[in-house]
Amino acid sequence: INAHDEKITSLNVNLDHNIIITTSSDKTVKVWNYTTGECVREFKGHTGPITCCHTAGNLIVTGSSDASVRVWSLEHGKALYFLREKNLSEVSSVLLGIKSGLVIAGSYDSAIRAWELNSGK
Repeated sequence: INAHDEKITSLNVNLDHNIIITTSSDKTVKVWNYTTGECVREFKGHTGPITCCHTAGNLIVTGSSDASVRVWSLEHGKALYFLREKNLSEVSSVLLGIKSGLVIAGSYDSAIRAWELNSGK
């Protein structure tokens, strides 16, 4: 499968929904049916290469070299939150904590940041 136009930077599996999530330097997030290999959804919105992703429940969280974090809805097919702080640098890792209600990001400035999932703050 030729999945993206540029290199794949991360992937994550959501067995509850039978999908694989891939992110790429081409600034896209793609959702693949684990069984058929078919691309079932594509998300766009980051302005820089996407560096990382995590999925839990009906949500995907992505981090990018554009110094932002986005939370996407698998159900609605759109971004729910655009998360960014004044001094946030390139995002290197993300975690979505459904039970804790937190989105956590690590960045190249050696900092960890957290936002509440229900408010984006």
